[in-house]
Amino acid sequence: WLLNNPNYLKSVFDRSKPYLFYIYSKIREKNLPIELTLLPIIESTYDPLAYSQSHASGLWQFIPSTARYLGLERTLWFDARRDVVDSTDVAIDYLLYLNGKFSKDWLLTLAAYNGGEGTLSKAIEKNKDASKAIKFWDLQLPNETENYVPKFLALAHIIKNKDSLNIDLPSIPNQKVFEIMELRDQIEISTIVEVSDLDYETFTKFNPGFRRSVTPPNKKSNILLPIKSADTFKMFI
Repeated sequence: WLLNNPNYLKSVFDRSKPYLFYIYSKIREKNLPIELTLLPIIESTYDPLAYSQSHASGLWQFIPSTARYLGLERTLWFDARRDVVDSTDVAIDYLLYLNGKFSKDWLLTLAAYNGGEGTLSKAIEKNKDASKAIKFWDLQLPNETENYVPKFLALAHIIKNKDSLNIDLPSIPNQKVFEIMELRDQIEISTIVEVSDLDYETFTKFNPGFRRSVTPPNKKSNILLPIKSADTFKMFI
């Protein structure tokens, strides 16, 4: 399907440009397989505002119960599931935890990320009780999870072999796109936009977690700004 629909990959990678380098850098920092940089393509098509029927949200598609379990807070002011930095940091830690729990097997790790660690544990125990193998391909899992891992492997294979497969993808510079800036006080989004010489669409692209026209009260907040805009905003602060 991916080979027959090359425009899909082009549009997804265009959408990933604000986020790809940061996620790639964090994954390298933790010495995880670089292919995990592609996981938000499967999860959300690299759209931080993506929202599923199961109420999953953000680049990494955390459902409310998992988000609470992992400490991603959702308030009237802010949804951390949609925040690029918060959700990425939590997703990477969660993948590390799952990988440790499931014998350092990355296919089992991905299956657990999609279907839940409880679902995967039950499938493994069922096979053990029946004296069957417990690799991903041997387990009976929900259809979505059974398809999830092959989708990821197909995507990784195509990206790795894009030249021999004649897949033309957008060029994405291997460099930092945004700066993370700490705000100590509440501030109106319109002020940030005006001072930074941004439009609201660009601000939201980098800061999809904010749910009001102002940043949350009585607490520090982080905002992401494109490099050039960050310099201007620093002078204002």
